[in-house]
Amino acid sequence: MRKLLILLAITLSTSLIAQETKWVSWKKRYNGQKNYFPEYGHQYKTQEEIKSDNSFIETITKLGYSRKEGSTQLASKGWAFLRQGDFGSAMLRFNQSWLLDSTNSNALWGFGTILGIFENTTESLNYLERAYKTDTTSKRLLVDMATSYVIKYNLYKDLKDINTAIEKLTIYLIFDSKNEEALYKMALCYFHLVDYKASWDYIHKCQVNGGRPIEQGFLKALKDKMKEPKE
Repeated sequence: MRKLLILLAITLSTSLIAQETKWVSWKKRYNGQKNYFPEYGHQYKTQEEIKSDNSFIETITKLGYSRKEGSTQLASKGWAFLRQGDFGSAMLRFNQSWLLDSTNSNALWGFGTILGIFENTTESLNYLERAYKTDTTSKRLLVDMATSYVIKYNLYKDLKDINTAIEKLTIYLIFDSKNEEALYKMALCYFHLVDYKASWDYIHKCQVNGGRPIEQGFLKALKDKMKEPKE
């Protein structure tokens, strides 16, 4: 469900090329449209907009949902749009979810994922951290946090971000030691740290558990640096 950040980080890590942020383009495209920014862009709302929000909340409750239930439903719709690559519709639904319940971790998680995809890593991590604090049972958030740190590294080349990503993944793997994505992400991180032996170790662990996330481009890059050791 939440593999979008993983896929972006893999692509960036394979190419090893930092790209110009996409968030600037998003802001230009939706300039002045609060609905297309997390938490409505933290912007002042007119009386008409507040009236519209209250009408929306009233409609949800008239349908028989509590605000939390309505928020849950809308966050799920947001993730469905996100999986389809419809980021605009996803943002609209996450905002509606947040409007109903500002503590909904899936809405905050959705904001963080969209921001990560558009390479606004600072704000992405802010929302992912908030989501995790809201619901610490969602350990999978640690993998998305690590992913954002890898994306951030590819943009700014600060190895502190790779080390932080490893810390997040290490904690997650205590709870799910066979997770393919987390294992593969570890391989990517150690590649950046020029520890190719450790990178191969995690590739092998990932392969034992299915190996589905492994990109052939990354394997080639790793083999160019170090011949695959025998297990």
